[in-house]
Amino acid sequence: MNLSAQSTAAGLPMPGRRGKQGLDRPRPGLLRRLALLVLTFFCVLPMQFQVGSRGMGLAILILGLLSIGFFLERLHNDRLGKYEGQIIALLLILTTVFLLGAVRVGVKDTAMLVQSIYGIVMLCGFMSLAQQYARAYGDCFVDAALKHILLIGVLHAILQAIILLSAPVSQAIYSVIFLSEEAKIHISQGYRSPGLFSLGAAILGTFNALVLVAGVLTLLRPENRPSWVSVIVVALAVLIQIAGIAISGRTGFVVVMLFGAALAARGLLDRRYPLVGLNVFKVILVLQLLLLGSLAFIDVESIEANLQWSFEFIFSLIEGRGLETQSTSMLFEEMFFLPDTAWELLIGTGNFGRSADLPYIDSDPGYILMIFGGGLFGTLLAMSFFALIFWQSFCLRCHHRAVAFFIQFSVVAIFILNLKDFYFLQNSGVTQILLFSHALLLTARHRHARQAARQRLQDH
Repeated sequence: MNLSAQSTAAGLPMPGRRGKQGLDRPRPGLLRRLALLVLTFFCVLPMQFQVGSRGMGLAILILGLLSIGFFLERLHNDRLGKYEGQIIALLLILTTVFLLGAVRVGVKDTAMLVQSIYGIVMLCGFMSLAQQYARAYGDCFVDAALKHILLIGVLHAILQAIILLSAPVSQAIYSVIFLSEEAKIHISQGYRSPGLFSLGAAILGTFNALVLVAGVLTLLRPENRPSWVSVIVVALAVLIQIAGIAISGRTGFVVVMLFGAALAARGLLDRRYPLVGLNVFKVILVLQLLLLGSLAFIDVESIEANLQWSFEFIFSLIEGRGLETQSTSMLFEEMFFLPDTAWELLIGTGNFGRSADLPYIDSDPGYILMIFGGGLFGTLLAMSFFALIFWQSFCLRCHHRAVAFFIQFSVVAIFILNLKDFYFLQNSGVTQILLFSHALLLTARHRHARQAARQRLQDH
C-alpha cells in the first residue's frame, strides 16, 4: 500500500492534488480565495449598517441565507449529524425557555430569546461556510479558515488605529456604520476605537485577543516548523493585535494572559511542547525587536495617557496593588448583588436589565444579568450551551487538535469573562469566532467519517 493509500485508510485525504504526507491540498484560484475571505469578513465582524436611528446586522443576514443552504444540503444529501443535532436541540430548548420568560413580562425583554435564535442561525450558517472552505482547500481547510480569521483581525485592528488617528476617515465610516452612544463617547475621549463594531470596548478587546490566540495556535502548532519569515509574520500579526487590544478594551489583555497560562498548562501534558515552546520563543524574540524598533518612530510622550489607560492593571501590579483598576474596583464593590426573593433567585424576573421598557439593572457582569432575567435555572441552562461546545470539542479533538484547544480555551475564557461583562450568543464577533471554529471542527469530523466510509467500501 503506498503512502496515499495509507493516509486514506487513516481517514485523511480525498481524491485530488496531493501535498505533504499524502494530504489533499487543492489550490483554489485567486478569485475563489478572495470570495471566501470577503464572505468570512462580513460573517465574522458584527458590523451594523445605519438604517435610520438603528443598525441592521449584515452578519446575521448573510449567515441566515447560508443556514438555509446548510439545511437544504443536509436534507438532500445527508441527515443532520449527531453533534450538530445536539447543539440545535439545546438551542431550541433555550429558545422555548426564554420565550416563556419573555411572556412573563409582556414580551418586553427578548434579549436571551433573540440570542438563542441567533445561535441556531450562526451555527448553521457557519457550517455552510466551513463546507465551502473544505471544498476549496481540501484537508487543509481548517488551517486556511483560521488564517483568514487572523488576516481579518489584523486588517480590522489596523482600521481601528486609522479611525482613531483620522477624524475624516472616522466620520466617513460612521456615516454608514451604526455606532452606539457609548462607542461615540469612547471615540470622543481619544483613546478607544470601536472599529467596525457598533459597541467596541471590552468585547472588541476579547475579539482581538481570540484572533491572536487562533493565529498563534494555527501557525505555531507542533506539526509546523515555521521558517523565520513565518515567525516574523506571526510576530507582526501579534504586535498589531496587541495594539488593537490597547485601543479597544483591556479585557483582551486578560484573555492573552489566560492563554499564556493555558499554553503552559498544556505543555505539561503534551510531550510535543518543546517544539511549541521553541516556536513561541522565536516569536517573542522577534516581537521584542519589533517593539524596540517601533520606539524610534513613536513619540511616547504624545500617547502617554493612552498607555496609562491601556496598561493600568500592569502599572497597578508593579506598584504592588495587584491586578486592580478603577473599573474592577467599581465592579466588585457595586455590581455584585442578587434578586430580593428566593423565588426570583431561582427562576428570575424576566428582566435582563437592558430593555427600555423595564427597570435598568445597574450591573455589568453577565451572571448577574442572567440571574435577574432567568434565575439560577436559566443561567445554568444558558451556560450549558458552552459546556456542550467544550465537551464536543474534547471528544472531537483528534480531528484537529489546534482548533479543539482553541474552542476549549474560548469557552473557559467566556465562563471567566461573564464575571465582568455579558457574554452569550449576541452578534458580538466573539460568538462568531467560537461558532465558526466549532463548525470547522464538526465539518472536519464529518469529512473524515465520509472518507473512512468510502475507504471501507473500496476495501470490500
